Amino acid sequence: MNIVEQLVAEGIAQNNWQAANIANGLELMKCKNDEERMERARLYRDWRNSQAFPKSDTKSCFEKAIKGEPAPIAMFEEAVHSEVQK
Repeated sequence: MNIVEQLVAEGIAQNNWQAANIANGLELMKCKNDEERMERARLYRDWRNSQAFPKSDTKSCFEKAIKGEPAPIAMFEEAVHSEVQK
C-alpha cells in the first residue's frame, strides 16, 4: 500500500486527492520510513482536530506536525490519532 492509500485507510484523509495534498504539505517524502511518515500524518490530523488554528490555516498545522510538536488536547477528550496507533 502506498502512503496516499494508507492515509485514506487510516482516516487521516477522506480521499486520495486530500491524501496527496497532505503528503506534499507534510513533506512525507523526506521521512526515513513509513512509520515516521504516519507519525507525522497523525500529528497533522491531531493539530487539525484540535482547532488551535482557524480551519483555513492548514499551513500552521503542517509546520507543527513537521516539527513533531504534539497538539494541545482538552481534558477528558477522546484519544488523538497519534496516541491510538502507538
